[in-house]
Amino acid sequence: MKKLLLLAAAALTAAGINAADIKMYLDNDVLEPGTLVYNTQTVQGEEGDYEVWYMPNLSLMSETAVSNVKVTADCTSGQMIQMCCGGACMVNTHIEKTGLSLSANTKMPLEFEYYGFCESLDEIPQNITTDITVEVEGDEASKKVYTVIFNDASGAVSIIEQDRNVFVSANAIVYNVSAPAQACLYSVNGSKVLDARVAGSGAISLQGLAKGIYIYRVGNATGKVLVK
Repeated sequence: MKKLLLLAAAALTAAGINAADIKMYLDNDVLEPGTLVYNTQTVQGEEGDYEVWYMPNLSLMSETAVSNVKVTADCTSGQMIQMCCGGACMVNTHIEKTGLSLSANTKMPLEFEYYGFCESLDEIPQNITTDITVEVEGDEASKKVYTVIFNDASGAVSIIEQDRNVFVSANAIVYNVSAPAQACLYSVNGSKVLDARVAGSGAISLQGLAKGIYIYRVGNATGKVLVK
């Protein structure tokens, strides 16, 4: 099954800087709305002693210099992750890097990855899920949240930018759309499990769905939800 990497451009506001000046990059490509297939997993070793890496080459760049940038990585599925952001590397389930500065037109690598061990290929962790928040400290409007899902043994990665007008609350997808929009929900293997037309404000119940991670799209807004 084709795995999709759902992307949206990072739009951050810093003092005196247009929100579009700071962007998130994958390799040398700025993340724009749309889809890409992306495989990043590296497995090394032999039965009984495998090492596993997931290393999406993510970075931030601004057209002009900006300071007081904060990047937070929160592994909601509970695995230990690493993030460096151009400084000392930190390993934990929750990592905060504060007081960061971006030089004009110079990429700052996030150096974000998962690294672990397993005894067999069948034990490679699935659906390792991390929320990465990028913001200018003191500017709530600048905050953007990206959800990174290392899906399964195929090495596929999904990156989804969360939207302020469409979010998950109390086992439902809450929306506030300015025009009628299509709402779809997919399992992480790409299967569509919900398809509906929505308008105005409301909520889509997730009751009755099988436990697991799902990716939703309401209009142009995308995100992830964990059904427990």
